[in-house]
Amino acid sequence: MSRPKEVVRLYTMADSDMMQVSEKTREAFIEDNADFQAFDPDFKDPYAANWQSEIDAAKSVPTDNVIVDTMTILTTATENAMELCRNKFQSMKFFIEKAFPNKTSIWNEFGYNDYDRSRTSHPLMISFMRDLYAVAQKYSAELIAKNFTQAMIDEIGTLLNQLNSSDTAQEAYKGTREVLTQNRIILLNQVWTTTVTVCRAGKLIYMNNYAKYQRYVLPGDPTTPDEEPPPPPPDQPPPTP
Repeated sequence: MSRPKEVVRLYTMADSDMMQVSEKTREAFIEDNADFQAFDPDFKDPYAANWQSEIDAAKSVPTDNVIVDTMTILTTATENAMELCRNKFQSMKFFIEKAFPNKTSIWNEFGYNDYDRSRTSHPLMISFMRDLYAVAQKYSAELIAKNFTQAMIDEIGTLLNQLNSSDTAQEAYKGTREVLTQNRIILLNQVWTTTVTVCRAGKLIYMNNYAKYQRYVLPGDPTTPDEEPPPPPPDQPPPTP
């Protein structure tokens, strides 16, 4: 079974530039619609309305910049939660060692021997905090006797939940980000395809009308041999190649 192909843009200009070109071309198309319908009746209504719907649909999807900004917000929230968990453990060590002086085996129950490899990994830190919370509840009497209160123990669970929620949201959005980007490209490509179709027809319809022909020349789109542009009027210089 073959893998699905990546959806790529059918144009090389910026998305915003492509949309601007499409909207400008659509306005010209509406003005020249009688000539387009005479050339091919498929250009009659609701062709222009459908084209506008394609443009509106492409605009409704979050842009790449918005997607990246959302990902940054989620990443920052997760990193902040990680930092709070690290700080909680470091401050808790004072009370652990006060409650269990020189009890290395108990210290390791609290995660002393696991912390270094967990401190920079979201999944490992979630597991670490889950174990830390369970052990703190196990030894709650000893900890409370040394002024590490029940509220302090409960905070471990709160921080665990915050980290787990933030990490889940971040990981879920990573998959959503790919889908959103793909959907946006599909919608943008549809706008571009319609624009190219209209411009292809427009250059044929106005092959003997220099001014109208120029309306349907796309940026960076070379003229094919059967679409040679008409010469400019005598009082105008030829277009810059």
